[in-house]
Amino acid sequence: MNPRHSAALLLLALSLLAPLASASAGSARGHRPVNLHRPAITGRAVVGHRLTTSRGSWSGTPTRFRYTWYDCASYGGNCVPVRGATKRSLVLTRRDVGHRVRVVVNAFNAFGSGATRSVATREVVSGKTGQPPAGIDPPAVAGTAVVGHSLTTTDGTWSGRPTRYKYQWFDCNADG
Repeated sequence: MNPRHSAALLLLALSLLAPLASASAGSARGHRPVNLHRPAITGRAVVGHRLTTSRGSWSGTPTRFRYTWYDCASYGGNCVPVRGATKRSLVLTRRDVGHRVRVVVNAFNAFGSGATRSVATREVVSGKTGQPPAGIDPPAVAGTAVVGHSLTTTDGTWSGRPTRYKYQWFDCNADG
């Protein structure tokens, strides 16, 4: 084959392939979101505390995000979605104790979607120190102990940061 004939075939091939290349190059104007940096979870892994996730950083200019929180085994795998946990924040409950928590962030734009997951938190703990509350200052009773009058009480002061109180009144004799 002579060089002129080879050049002509090469030009023909390029002219046939050029429309295909420009069709796929059309995505150069935009593309589906691609994660650049993972989302980060902030907050303490303690029952009653709120965890919040960042979106991470993305190329492709996402216009919408979706969040799905997961309870994972202590090694960070074997994750199960937390029912109803689809917001940017999650308040930890007793169901999370002993698990590590992750979030999957889905990013969307006109070209499609992308997803990435966070690093898992530490294991969620109950926040209890293992010791029951102990009285530091006992509750104080106020009022007149006479039939028809009301008595009130304070909560007292306790160690261990109790989260609720239960009251029980006793009718005792003069000796207590």
